[in-house]
Amino acid sequence: MSTSSTTSATRSTPASIAAKSKAPSCRAWGWLTSEELKWNKDGALTTHSASTYQIPAIGDAPPDFRVTLLDDAAQPGTIHGSKAVGEPPLMLAISVREAIRDAIAAFKPGVVELPSPATHEAIYLTIRDRLRDRPLSIAAEE
Repeated sequence: MSTSSTTSATRSTPASIAAKSKAPSCRAWGWLTSEELKWNKDGALTTHSASTYQIPAIGDAPPDFRVTLLDDAAQPGTIHGSKAVGEPPLMLAISVREAIRDAIAAFKPGVVELPSPATHEAIYLTIRDRLRDRPLSIAAEE
């Protein structure tokens, strides 16, 4: 396969496949770390659009984000032998959430009860409560 970053509607290159893997990964990380659903007292969803919650930005992506394609791993019977690149990053984002959970465990050994999404607030409260030896309570902070 060519390593050219030039793409066309009829050709998938390693560079285009890598790029198509990075964007869904960043979206998925945001889904598990910032896209929290909140409702008001009447039961109406208050985080219904990009203007009402913090969406991931390019600055949220790691500065060193590498995608490596496996050699000789083409999928027979698909366009240019490629595999899906949109959905797998969504599931792989769980590893980001679990890495956050593992980092929180460094504050105190034991089971870490971290809600999803693992927002900044949820991470802070989880660490605070682990240090205070109390259960997580986001609702009590509101």
